[in-house]
Amino acid sequence: MTTSNVDAIADSLTLDARDPELRKADWASDAYQAHRRSGPLKLGFLTFLTQERRDPSTVLQEGLRLFGEAEQLGYDLGMVRVRHFQPYVSGPISFLSAASQHTSVMRLGTGVIPMHAEDPIRLAEELQTLDVISGGRVEAGFSTSMPEQGIETHWAEQVKTKHDSWDKFDSFLDRVAGKPLLSEPDTFMWGLPEGSPAITRPEAPGLRDRIWYGAGSMNSVQQAAARGLKLQLSSVTDEAGARFEPRQYQQIAQYRQQMAQLHPNRTPEVAVSRNILPITGAASDEEFEWLVRFYTDNICPNGTGRPGFPAKGRFSHPATGTMDQTIEYLRNDVALAAADTLVVLVPFYSDLDKTLPLLKMVIDEIAPALRSGA
Repeated sequence: MTTSNVDAIADSLTLDARDPELRKADWASDAYQAHRRSGPLKLGFLTFLTQERRDPSTVLQEGLRLFGEAEQLGYDLGMVRVRHFQPYVSGPISFLSAASQHTSVMRLGTGVIPMHAEDPIRLAEELQTLDVISGGRVEAGFSTSMPEQGIETHWAEQVKTKHDSWDKFDSFLDRVAGKPLLSEPDTFMWGLPEGSPAITRPEAPGLRDRIWYGAGSMNSVQQAAARGLKLQLSSVTDEAGARFEPRQYQQIAQYRQQMAQLHPNRTPEVAVSRNILPITGAASDEEFEWLVRFYTDNICPNGTGRPGFPAKGRFSHPATGTMDQTIEYLRNDVALAAADTLVVLVPFYSDLDKTLPLLKMVIDEIAPALRSGA
């Protein structure tokens, strides 16, 4: 794939402005200075572990190797994308329990667990167990999305409104915070003194402070801040209209301001996800070209689209082109400049041999340039 082809594809992505001069002007504007990151940029990755074209056992075993090798590269956070009824990771806690034994310091996260499909008590027990096994490294992300339509599950009976999903999530937050369940005073539980509180076990101190919420709108950002949660922002926002990065910066600003007012003793933390697809002449270029065309065909207003993929909200562009172009694009990202962690979105169908070189390029070439500002 040539540089001219990359430019032609990139220039056709019109859903969000790509004009480099406009983005440079955003970067220099006083409107985007107040919440710029002051500390070091941390790095994470988010992987689908797609099983659509490959044997699930092979994919999951490669995923465990990916986590171990990414830690050796220096990544701070490894995350799996959670999907039900699709050929991705449906059991994230089981996978991350195994991944915890292939890593020692890297944080382990999800992006994101849909709360409508979970029982708050059982989920708390599973995550607390994982947190104890991993040495306090869980960074679980959640959403309060509605149940899938047209699929017969009990979830739709339990979660009929967005409020129902938030109720389940709040109950889960109470459990991981150690808040006791209501119980009779004389309730007897084996192994505990009489009158002991009914809490989810094993206790996992600090887990409540490491829960993230995946937000796509200003309202969901406000809900996350109200609960003192960490904030995950992806490469899509539910809100059309404003350009992607300035709008995402506004969401980060709202979150930080609200956290300072409501939770002054908690340190706010923001992670943003980006598609990073540098074209280097490597074997992965063909796959990266497919991904850029995917954005063109399925997301842009003038694209061909495909049935079952309605474009909603606003998507960010992939950071693509030569290495210098990729770095320049990310350097002028005002939302990324306000975030604490950059999460690299692993391409959908990448196997380990293609994923690791990408993660290494980010560590070796892209991250140092972003951190230095050079």
